[in-house]
Amino acid sequence: MKTKDFYKNNDDLKPNINMLLKPIFIYKLLNIKKDTSKTLMSFAFY
Repeated sequence: MKTKDFYKNNDDLKPNINMLLKPIFIYKLLNIKKDTSKTLMSFAFY
C-alpha cells in the first residue's frame, strides 16, 4: 500500500516539475531569439 501511494505522489509531482521547467525553457528560447534578432539587425545596419 505504501509503495503504491508513493508512486501516486510521484506521478502528481512530475507534472508540477514540468510546469516549473516549461516557462524557464520558453524564457530561454525567447532570449535566444532576441539575441539572434539583435545580431541580425546589427548585420543589416552594417
